[in-house]
Amino acid sequence: EIGKLSDINGYDGWTSNYPGGDWAMDADVANLELMRDLSPGKPLFNSEWHTVTSINGEVSYQQMVREKRPPGYIRAGLWLPYLHGNSAGTLWAWGYGAPPPSGGRWQMLDVPYFVQIAGETALDLRRLAPEVIAFHQARRDVVILFSMASKLQHEEHFEELRTFESLGHVPDEWKGKTRSTSSVAMRQLKHVHFGLFCLDMNYGFLSERQIGQGQLQGRQLLIVPAADYVAEETVNRLQSYLQAGGTALIIGDSLWYDERGKQRDLRGWYAKSQELMVAGFPVTMSQFGSGRIYRTAGLSGQQYRRFFDAFLDEVGIHRSYRITDMQGGSVDGIDFRTTQLGTRRLAYLINLSRQKIKIRLTANVAAPSPALATQRVRKDLRAAHDLITNQPVSFPLEIAPLDVKLMEIKEAEN
Repeated sequence: EIGKLSDINGYDGWTSNYPGGDWAMDADVANLELMRDLSPGKPLFNSEWHTVTSINGEVSYQQMVREKRPPGYIRAGLWLPYLHGNSAGTLWAWGYGAPPPSGGRWQMLDVPYFVQIAGETALDLRRLAPEVIAFHQARRDVVILFSMASKLQHEEHFEELRTFESLGHVPDEWKGKTRSTSSVAMRQLKHVHFGLFCLDMNYGFLSERQIGQGQLQGRQLLIVPAADYVAEETVNRLQSYLQAGGTALIIGDSLWYDERGKQRDLRGWYAKSQELMVAGFPVTMSQFGSGRIYRTAGLSGQQYRRFFDAFLDEVGIHRSYRITDMQGGSVDGIDFRTTQLGTRRLAYLINLSRQKIKIRLTANVAAPSPALATQRVRKDLRAAHDLITNQPVSFPLEIAPLDVKLMEIKEAEN
């Protein structure tokens, strides 16, 4: 609502998980992209950007700071949000157990290297603002439904609220463990986002309000992540979209209630169906008008990674550019997207994993023979130009953890 009414949109975000966690770095990209897509075209301001957090004084202070937040981490921690829609931010640096003069908490100026690398990265971001904004404006043909009613209404939430009401307070042993702010729909939404994250494509979110405004039309795929409570207008718009040839992936018991909890009957949607296996996961496919409905049970984020890599091919969503390992297999942990800026093809790579990875960059192009016009062949890309360093890039490329490359890529070669 704030994003709808104001000239800018905003949020309080963070960067975390170094040196702990599965990846070298994590950021609240799902929340950031949700804010970006619910108020498209408006500047997105992170007013409390926690780039450095929870430093303690158990070992040498400067040693601890450098080990937990090296310059590469800070650099990647700035590039990642801006490439996903952020427009501006106020950097916060929290720490405890710092030496004087901070008196228990330290200031950013106590760690000069932080100021230096943040300043250098900010200058690069300003210089390359048109290229960065091109990724904000990239068309997103795959969209995930955001349903506010489904976020708020679910049995776990109601059961907890009834318990709290009967007690008159929230018991200490429940604090930090309550699930009342994380419905099944929201957990599935985040799992779906994680599953799509490193699959070499642009995707985004679409709200029920935006669907009511006609913004579903023309999209290649709508993913409905366990959204149980959805307005009648949304369902009617989805029905029209499917009848006109659209494709939807329905997860769990989505759409069976309206926003006030009244049950609806959708059995007619799935009258003629067939069973499929996609990456080892069972899927039911139904024809609906000229469109298709796919249904599957809820999965984990890692399971969605395998599922979507195959499912996008299943439903005919073409990814023009891909990164693979040297054997042609999928690569996990590298955020890779491409977009067009005028006649230029841009791409970025951010290695969020803990491993140095050697990758190939390929283009899926139409077969040269007219007789094979519907088929596509894969060609290796050999050359690119890193716009950050103004240096050529050759593929195959070995990319180190937390390394960032914003590139203009050249045409495919045989």
